[in-house]
Amino acid sequence: MPSPFPGMDPFLEVNPRWQALHAWLMRTLAEQALPKAQELGCWIDVERAVYQREPSGEIVLKQDYLVVSELGKSRCILAVVEVLSPANKNGSYVPRYHEKRARFLASRAHFMEIDLLRGGDNPSRQLFPELPPTPYFIFVARKTGVGRNEEGHPLRLQDPLPLIGLPLGPPRPDLPLDLAAAFRAAYDLSIRPRSIRYSEETPPEPPLSKDDAAWVTRMIRAK
Repeated sequence: MPSPFPGMDPFLEVNPRWQALHAWLMRTLAEQALPKAQELGCWIDVERAVYQREPSGEIVLKQDYLVVSELGKSRCILAVVEVLSPANKNGSYVPRYHEKRARFLASRAHFMEIDLLRGGDNPSRQLFPELPPTPYFIFVARKTGVGRNEEGHPLRLQDPLPLIGLPLGPPRPDLPLDLAAAFRAAYDLSIRPRSIRYSEETPPEPPLSKDDAAWVTRMIRAK
């Protein structure tokens, strides 16, 4: 069956489920947004950052991200989209991701960071203490002539994943990214063949709040 939740599925926040979902999510997000990007004179690439290799050269830790660039000879990079993984939020690879993130923020490209993991630290979330605390968060940095405008979009467990605009810079409008559609497609491609038996699963980690845990139980029973 499909995921019983309207938005993020907390039972996917663990490897190897997350790793498989992340890979398909980046590709389906690029595929679904590409036709509109082409209408705007742009192209979307799925690029890869390598954080660790074995002595044999085999890649053991990688991170895919999206790069939107202009079509034509200049191939100017307009925007970058990151979907965080556990390695971006915990452990020895966090400083390397923060360095990469800082380079994007210092560049001329717009930047979007999507956090669908409850565990670990997210410095982008700390920029918006006035917003309500939520388990998931989307950060958007719009480049301006003198700096950048920062936007925070909190997401509850109960919220559907949004249709959110990726800034490309004038005169182009924002590129719509349908996170819900991309998530459903990625779920079908990565999770359903292995069939999660939700009623038999151990509680998600990190632990849910009492209210969220009760809501998760109700959603599973309803399905």
